[in-house]
Amino acid sequence: MKKIQNYLRTDPDFVLATVGYIVRAKELLLGVRKRVSSGLGESLIAGIGGKLEAGETDEQALKREFLEEVAATVTSYRLMGRATYLFPHKPKWNQKVSIYVIDGWEGEPQETDDVRPVWVQRATLPKDNMWPDNLYTIPLVLAGKTIEGVFLYNEAGSIEEYELFEC
Repeated sequence: MKKIQNYLRTDPDFVLATVGYIVRAKELLLGVRKRVSSGLGESLIAGIGGKLEAGETDEQALKREFLEEVAATVTSYRLMGRATYLFPHKPKWNQKVSIYVIDGWEGEPQETDDVRPVWVQRATLPKDNMWPDNLYTIPLVLAGKTIEGVFLYNEAGSIEEYELFEC
């Protein structure tokens, strides 16, 4: 994990963010990113979430993002871990993200200007249209595992190096 450690030694800045996954039976709610800040993840399918606003906790951001992005009110959730995303080629994309599984919500998720919600089978993630790290993290958190991870991306959008641990 030499590249990760070398990059972290540069003391990069991070955006704090949160992401959540609504689960029901054998399905998982993801969203097609229609509008994004800084070009990060446009048109990709991802969990629902975003940046923390000033003075906001992870949980407050989770609830706000779900209301803003898919018009659903989160009522029950579990913190399942944290992941750090490193983009040496685009440092403004560096993020530290809290990951939640949501098992209680009110309202049927609706399309907004930012996100088109899609229900997918938990067993068959749309891997060709997702961030590569999702293929590692989502199955673990859906299996009830708490995780900590660091993912270093290259300019092509591939994972160059990663560390992932079950806590």
